[in-house]
Amino acid sequence: MFQIFTVPPFDQVSKVYSKLPLGGLFDIGHTILDTVEFVFQWVAVLSFAGIVFCIVRIRQLSKEDAKKYVSITMVAESHMPGEAEWEKIRQLAQSDIPDDWKLAVAHADCILVEIVDRIVHNGAPLADRMSRIEPSDFRTLPEAREAHAVRESLDRTDGVLDFSQDEAKRVLELYAKVFQEFGYL
Repeated sequence: MFQIFTVPPFDQVSKVYSKLPLGGLFDIGHTILDTVEFVFQWVAVLSFAGIVFCIVRIRQLSKEDAKKYVSITMVAESHMPGEAEWEKIRQLAQSDIPDDWKLAVAHADCILVEIVDRIVHNGAPLADRMSRIEPSDFRTLPEAREAHAVRESLDRTDGVLDFSQDEAKRVLELYAKVFQEFGYL
């Protein structure tokens, strides 16, 4: 077959351009292009190595974080935050001393104050803060109000009020319902 045009090999073109007056520029340009190509090849290799390093390191860090969170969830599931304190309150309620029953109710009321503080933040008395809470935000609000009212009556009467162990247990059951709603027990 007859060819009209053929592309000469690169060496021949290089020789022709080098004989021209500015032909030396072709050789310089050729070496510059080789250098740039070499630099880009190394940049590509180093970038690939950097990407591989980042992926490996991210996987290591995620495994370490997973171990931390697994241990946190296991601790959280093992016991509730107020379980130890609630056990102390229950022991006071089991005592034969009437002042211990009142102290148990007072301690439970302190926990109620902490829970209500998370919902309503201001320095008003607890009864006033509970009156500002929406019943939809606090399902056991009636129990909390009743238990707090008993606590307030104990404070106002300075212990003169006849307060039985059964009444203390009933009031503590009201507090327990509130604490269970908010994950304290």
